[in-house]
Amino acid sequence: MGKSTVKKIKLNLKKSNAGSQKEKITNLNDLAKPFKNKKFTMKKKTKPLKSVLILEKSNNLNTNNYITMEAGPSIKPIKKYCDLTGLLANYNDPKTQLRYFGVEQFKIIKQMNLSTPQDYLSVRNANVVLR
Repeated sequence: MGKSTVKKIKLNLKKSNAGSQKEKITNLNDLAKPFKNKKFTMKKKTKPLKSVLILEKSNNLNTNNYITMEAGPSIKPIKKYCDLTGLLANYNDPKTQLRYFGVEQFKIIKQMNLSTPQDYLSVRNANVVLR
């Protein structure tokens, strides 16, 4: 609100309080607002039913959005994680095909028996099943 409208409201309050000291206006919505047009109504745009139905039919479901958008293959290399620790694997054991992070994990892999590496490979769905 501008300064002039605030002054007018204060004057209206003083005039109404001066006339009767017993009645006090507690709600500002009860006062007359000189800046508001009482006859104003918002015009709403309405569409006929036929045009709404035509728009729904023409709405193509094959448009690209976050769900239907297809992307090409990624340029970045796939991240490979250590089978023992979960850290980024820099190395791969040629015998067991286990991925490992460093020297300590390589020593553990060398001490494993033959069935244990297959269990680790089965966790990442890379195990070899012989029939």
